[in-house]
Amino acid sequence: MSNYPKSKTEDVQVEPFCRGNVKRRAAHQNSEHEMEDQINEWANMTGFLCALGGVCLQRRSPNKPPNGVFPFNPEHKKSLIKQQDSVSSSNSNQEAQCCPVTQFVFNLLRLLICNNEKLGNQIQKHVKELVAHEMSPALYPILFDQIKNFVEKFFDPHGHVVISDLNTQFIEHTIFIMKNILDSTTDQPSEYLGVTSIEGMMLAIVRYVRHLDKTVHSILIKTKLCQLVEAMMKRRDDLAFRQELKFRNKLVEYLTEWVMCTHPHSSTTANDILTYAT
Repeated sequence: MSNYPKSKTEDVQVEPFCRGNVKRRAAHQNSEHEMEDQINEWANMTGFLCALGGVCLQRRSPNKPPNGVFPFNPEHKKSLIKQQDSVSSSNSNQEAQCCPVTQFVFNLLRLLICNNEKLGNQIQKHVKELVAHEMSPALYPILFDQIKNFVEKFFDPHGHVVISDLNTQFIEHTIFIMKNILDSTTDQPSEYLGVTSIEGMMLAIVRYVRHLDKTVHSILIKTKLCQLVEAMMKRRDDLAFRQELKFRNKLVEYLTEWVMCTHPHSSTTANDILTYAT
């Protein structure tokens, strides 16, 4: 669907009983209706996978040696520990690269910036809503890490932000998704929220939004981001922070800069912010 209408000629194969010109004419006449049906079917299937995807992560934990099985020789013990760490690290890397669930989440996030002229808006809307409302809490750690990986690519090797319409679009959709997840009241999601830290992801998002031009749209994005920060702090007991004090200070620095309009080249007043925020 993301390649439509480039793949329109392939769609006619769904009715093998048609032949020749009759098949092509029927496909042309019904293509719009067929695509609507297909995107609805795709949305239903995608929502099903989002909701049930956590079952794919229910693996047995790696076997760990019981206490006291290490030999007395300290060097031998160190060798075994290094060997286990190496194997565990290798397995983790392979799982991160090959895990179908990780690939599924990655593909969903890519569709948040699907720019197909015909179906792009529908695809983005479906993905945004499904990830925000239907995704299994077990997939949250993977989702957070994948979002972080995406947003980090919005900066060059020197740490300078790369502003573009697609990048900004992804950031806006991500803010919507994260706020809805943190506002969620589903049964016992907290055990998954704290599996991985969201500090890096949040700071990367704030750093990007910080450099947006002073427009009505950017002010709305900043307002939504402030609401996300508020939702995050309400759930702080469920989240994992590595350097919470440093993280909080940096957030306060950026947000205060926006409210006080102290950023260089700023032409926006506090009244403008209040007006657009309401």
